[in-house]
Formats: sequence, structure tokens, C-alpha cells
Amino acid sequence: WYCPFGPGNTTIQTPRGSQGETDWVFQTDLNLSYTVVESARGNVTASVDVFNLFDNDAATRVVEQGLIRTSGNVLTARSPYYGMPRGYQAPRSLRFGLKYTF
Repeated sequence: WYCPFGPGNTTIQTPRGSQGETDWVFQTDLNLSYTVVESARGNVTASVDVFNLFDNDAATRVVEQGLIRTSGNVLTARSPYYGMPRGYQAPRSLRFGLKYTF
């Protein structure tokens, strides 16, 4: 893990995790199913799945680029976006199902 913040803008090695960490990701999923019809011919089961029940929105990705190019091909300025979230865990979603087994 290298960061170009050393003397004279040289690249120095930094320990993994020393430049920030993402949030803990917690997610609770729920499944409910009910057999609607039971017969000798087969069963019909209805179900619903809820993903991310409590709608948590932890950051899962952050901007890792610490410097930006301001003159030609040289990294010369600190990025104002360094460490800001780039992605979040998926929002709450539902899935409905109907299954026939014979």
C-alpha cells in the first residue's frame, strides 16, 4: 500500500488500514413461506424474501486516489474526494415467489 505523501512528494509505504477503513456492514434478511395448497397431486407454496430488512446503508467503497493530476501527467494536488464513499450496500428489496412441487 503506497501513498505519495513523503518528503518531496515521494512515494512511501503505509500499513494496510492506516489510511482509513470502510463502515461495518450489517444486513438482516428474512424469508417467509406458506404452503397454500397441499394435495396428492402436489403442493403450492407462496413465499416472500426481504433483503436488508432494516435498510442499512453502510459505505462499501471509498475513493482511494489521494492525489489528482493538475499539470500534465504529474500528481500534484490532494484530491478533495479522498476517503469519500463511492458505493453503498444495496437498499431494502423484496422478492415474491410461488412454487409448485409434485
